[in-house]
Amino acid sequence: MKPMQTAGAASWTELMTSDLDGAVDFYKAVFGWDIEVAPMPQGPYGVGQVDGRYVSGLMGLPEPGMPPYWGVYFTVMDVEATVAKAQELGASIIMDTFEAPEVGKMAVIQDPQNAVFSVIAYSDPGHEDHQKEWAENFGIHGAFSWYELRVPDAAAAAGFYKELLGWTIDLQEMAMGPYHVFQLEGEGQGGVLSVDPAEMPPHWGCYVTVHDLDACNEAIAANGGTITAPSIEVPNVGSFTMFADPQGAHLAAMQYVFPEGGME
Repeated sequence: MKPMQTAGAASWTELMTSDLDGAVDFYKAVFGWDIEVAPMPQGPYGVGQVDGRYVSGLMGLPEPGMPPYWGVYFTVMDVEATVAKAQELGASIIMDTFEAPEVGKMAVIQDPQNAVFSVIAYSDPGHEDHQKEWAENFGIHGAFSWYELRVPDAAAAAGFYKELLGWTIDLQEMAMGPYHVFQLEGEGQGGVLSVDPAEMPPHWGCYVTVHDLDACNEAIAANGGTITAPSIEVPNVGSFTMFADPQGAHLAAMQYVFPEGGME
């Protein structure tokens, strides 16, 4: 599966930050991203690369006072139709359809439980040869490899996105409760779980593959980040750390452990 060519797939991850230069320095040190910053109509835009493939976008906050955050884009074929359907399903539109030259059409949506995400129809999805098969991201240090929606009612949220984006849902029982893994073309890209809003507000969380979680934790601390949940183990999957960058955007780093016969 190639996310930029697959309807419903998470295909781009983008940081909105209060300090672009500071964020560039931090993520270069923590994940080893090669980040090129170029002028754009909306301001400087950084693109993070790993071995020549684009993995992330970084830009300044569009409005002062907004909290820094990592946002997720899902591929769609028709943005206007997706926006209309999202509204029918109870979502709110944060930014209606707009076009980014040479990139595509997009919109920003708030789902019925107030988690925010973006949808995008790429102008030329086939030109993104750097974004190869999705499964490769689990083994590439510095690549985004999992997305997790945390909302009060996971079952309702899974139903919303299934209807809107065409996901297949694989319900799994985990230690923290039912976990709704969303799949496209038989490949999992993320999960949905119920979290008390008093614990954290509804949001999309993002995981980056790392090959040495201990070294990543050291780099986070050494470069001004704050570890909020260190080295949590998920049996037969791996271990992850949740952290906030120096500007306050939250992210997770994941070191995977694959069973014999799985991905290496």
